[in-house]
This record gives sequence, C-alpha cells and structure tokens, in this order.
Amino acid sequence: AFLGALAQQPAAVDVACAAAAIRFALTDPEGMTFLRLWNEGDFDTLRREWPDAPIEVYVGADPLATQPGGSDNDQ
Repeated sequence: AFLGALAQQPAAVDVACAAAAIRFALTDPEGMTFLRLWNEGDFDTLRREWPDAPIEVYVGADPLATQPGGSDNDQ
C-alpha cells in the first residue's frame, strides 16, 4: 500500500525523504502512526505531534517544506 501510494503521487516522492521518514519511525514508539500520517500527507499533524522529526522527512513529500537555508535551487 505504501509503495502504491508513492506511485500514485503526481510528483514522485523523493526516495531520501521516504527513507528518512522510515528511519525516524523506527526510533519512535508510535512509528506506525507517524508513517500512516506521513503517507496520507497529514504534515500539520506530524509537525504538531512529532516536533523532533527531522526536516528530511518533509522535504520531497510536503510541497511547503524546504531545506534549511533556502530552496534547493540556491547555488
């Protein structure tokens, strides 16, 4: 179901972002809930309930998330 949801996204979710979400979920007692909400795109709830989640779990999945220090196009 998770990979199917990724395939249905209009823009491909960054693999590094998905890996970061999985790595974080493995360290949290409520990791499966975190992943379910991440997969559903409920990023507001994730930020509220897991304020310690790294930005990498959002950049590439949440269209409003950017890398610290600016956009990826700053070079």
